[in-house]
Amino acid sequence: MLLRLAWRASPDAYHAFVERSAGDHREHPRLADLLGICDWDASPLACARLAADTIPLLRRSDHPVLGWIFARFEAAQVNPGNTGISEIVATARFRFANLVFNEGDAQQANDLFTNLLATCSLDWPVFAGALNNRGITWSDLGNQDSAAADYTAVIEAV
Repeated sequence: MLLRLAWRASPDAYHAFVERSAGDHREHPRLADLLGICDWDASPLACARLAADTIPLLRRSDHPVLGWIFARFEAAQVNPGNTGISEIVATARFRFANLVFNEGDAQQANDLFTNLLATCSLDWPVFAGALNNRGITWSDLGNQDSAAADYTAVIEAV
């Protein structure tokens, strides 16, 4: 109850608290509970941003909280009143793909970046990052022509 009051009093301060908690205690079994305090019905964008910002702090693609986060995103996207959530979900997917890449799985990361690019709007800031990072994965996979094509597309988009 106290955590819900903290969220209501200052979502920004609560966001910072959860980020610090996730960064310092990412393996704590109650981390999802901290994320669940958000009022997804009243503030879906703020809750989605908090969830997306937590992803890189988890530092591994098999973290159990990721399942909870992506299930919340899926539920939030079903609600037609949650406009703007798709861009935040794209950012979350980008951050997840980065976790996979940092674990050394260039092929899976490449697949994730490719799937993200297929659904990502060209005008979202995450688009250029996904294209650039897919280029890096192409390079790691030995496909220099595809890497160069992605890098060129990033430069031409600027």
